Amino acid sequence: MKNGDIIITRNADVNDNQNPGYWNHVSIYTDNGVVEAQMAPWSTIKLSELDEFFNRYPQMQIYRWKDDETIGEKAAIYARTIVGSPYKYLASLFFMFRRGENCVSAVRKSYKEALGYDPGWRRPDDISTDKRLQFIVEKNDLGK
Repeated sequence: MKNGDIIITRNADVNDNQNPGYWNHVSIYTDNGVVEAQMAPWSTIKLSELDEFFNRYPQMQIYRWKDDETIGEKAAIYARTIVGSPYKYLASLFFMFRRGENCVSAVRKSYKEALGYDPGWRRPDDISTDKRLQFIVEKNDLGK
């Protein structure tokens, strides 16, 4: 994996997949771990260890920005600066909740900083269908 790789996941228990769409969580890889935002149990943006993160989700896909490897590097650098920020469930959808982040807005904001414009992602499924991203691998293909 490379800095800035985007990881989308789905839970094993269907009841835990409450977001609209197939994928329910998104995070960004950094050489220090995985930057992610979740409501429970943290209510903040957290830096998770890769092994712990990997073991938490049975389904996972990894994506990378296609045209410029420095974009992912820049996004990862920014993602590390927002660790500890508050979690807000609706931060991707409504302006009034922008004083915090959710999983999608944390990744989107990191890429906005790297690109100089908002990539427009609102749900994890938006990332899986974005033609600017290259699909890298699924968890099943990683051999873990």
